[in-house]
Amino acid sequence: MSSSSSANDFYLNKNLLRTDALHEYILETSVYPREHELLKGLREETVKVHERSFMGVPPDEGLLLSMLLKLMNAKKAIEVGVFTGYSLLTTALALPEDGKITAIDVDKSAYEKGLPFIQKAGVEHKINFIESKALAVLDKLLEEMKEEDLYDFAFVDADKTNYTKYHERLLKLVKVGGAIAYDNTLWMGAVAGWKEEHDLLPTDFKIDRDAMVELNKFVAADPRIEISQRLQSVPPSSVLKGKSPLTGSPSKFPTTLPVDPAPAEAPEMTNVIFIGIPILISKASWEAVLESFPGIDVSSQDPVAAKNIDHVF
Repeated sequence: MSSSSSANDFYLNKNLLRTDALHEYILETSVYPREHELLKGLREETVKVHERSFMGVPPDEGLLLSMLLKLMNAKKAIEVGVFTGYSLLTTALALPEDGKITAIDVDKSAYEKGLPFIQKAGVEHKINFIESKALAVLDKLLEEMKEEDLYDFAFVDADKTNYTKYHERLLKLVKVGGAIAYDNTLWMGAVAGWKEEHDLLPTDFKIDRDAMVELNKFVAADPRIEISQRLQSVPPSSVLKGKSPLTGSPSKFPTTLPVDPAPAEAPEMTNVIFIGIPILISKASWEAVLESFPGIDVSSQDPVAAKNIDHVF
């Protein structure tokens, strides 16, 4: 292939997931300078005190959530899966003074690790934290909810196998014109380009991967909603510095992949917007994740490369 041909291929390839330098450019230019100091503190504290800090929402994803909430003039939100509360604090800061958030998680101890940052931000009064499995809470809300009390926004970052069940309930709890955002919808790139070596991964990882595949199929064919997937990545090894691959110094991409479900018949009314927030992962970061699973030979593993992801338009 000639050098001019290679240059043209680079120029015409609209997939931006190419270099670690681009990751860092996005972070240093538009993410870290806009991250609230208490969100930064919560993120760094989570890395220090929680062995599963990689489960936390990264700062650029937080900026996206904050922007959506403000554009919508949202006043009432629901969050399924809280962890230490990065996304929860992000939401609380974005909502007006009289805004309200219903936050559901099975583990209150994780939430309490982030609570001092929420309290210092002066937004604890906006939050109703419920320690419970989410389905039971959602079902109770469905029984009690009046139309005027419906939510403007929902964010889900919880057990992947229940995402489709959450989806059906949240469609009834979120008002027409509202939005539902789901985290991890590409499951570290494993939804596409599955390789035989990946079968060596833990069973739970594969179960969650299959759940995301089913969710993506389901929502793509759901005529009640408009959908878009936002691609994001985790940091290169030079950024990890021994920290969690997803939160030590996360790297994401502010891009969108529009999808048209093209129903056979147009629905009478569009209910909500589905926003998938998937994770893509570099080879170095993939190995860092695998190292957290004893007994797995990381040298034989290979992440789904960015080149396997559809172009971003």
